Amino acid sequence: MTTTITGATGIDNIKAATGAVIQVVGNTRVHGDDSSTTSTSYVDSGLITGTITPVAAGSKFTVMFGGFHPHFHGDTINYGIHWKVFRSINGGTYAAYDGGGHDGAIHTEGVANNSWVDFDGVCQIFDSPTYTLTDTISYKIYMARHSAGNNTGYMNHTGGANNGLTQTTRVTIQEIAG
Repeated sequence: MTTTITGATGIDNIKAATGAVIQVVGNTRVHGDDSSTTSTSYVDSGLITGTITPVAAGSKFTVMFGGFHPHFHGDTINYGIHWKVFRSINGGTYAAYDGGGHDGAIHTEGVANNSWVDFDGVCQIFDSPTYTLTDTISYKIYMARHSAGNNTGYMNHTGGANNGLTQTTRVTIQEIAG
């Protein structure tokens, strides 16, 4: 089975096999910003947005986020953070790309003795949205603090060893022939 790609690089009617990667776009943001929330409902992390304009109808998309630094600190009742990918089609409202649970998380409960943990966060999803060829599709990573505890959850933490350092958050989107 093949997919017809119209208007790709100025040439009409290119054929691509189902499953072939037909476009890759990305975005990188260098910053030193904390991204945190006290909400147990998903809110925009503000870290980065990735946008793609599909070149073929019926495509699937692999979306990969990286370079953020989730954090928990048991002694301060900061038990962690959950993250989820949200999507907007053609400038519409952002909504979870699927009805499932979180796409990633770091959390703990009852850990003491100055238990401070930061790590390199990553998130990857596979999406099959409904769109038209003139639409843009944008993706953001949203966050919610762990439901236990009563403190702030950090999606991107700039304290401790990261204090004063810049970080590079990135998103890569692959369009795959449907």
